[in-house]
Amino acid sequence: MARPGYTSIIVEVYDSGRVGGKHGTRHIRPAKDQPFPQSLDVECDSALEKFPLGTRFRMDVKRKFREGAGEHLYSYWGWNAQQLPD
Repeated sequence: MARPGYTSIIVEVYDSGRVGGKHGTRHIRPAKDQPFPQSLDVECDSALEKFPLGTRFRMDVKRKFREGAGEHLYSYWGWNAQQLPD
């Protein structure tokens, strides 16, 4: 069950192929068939980006807009993301 104001979804590590002001090309996005489009990156614990490409996690997210960063999803970095089996 998701935290109040958040939605529990499955996310994945992917290679965006772009840096564009970000810290690298590996990022987190919603997995296919989730309630948010895959075009939105997830702001979360950056340690998750070190997992192999395609690694999936379940986490609570909410839609957020930040000046300069645009629309994205947010999950508090201190919350544990549940790694899912392949």
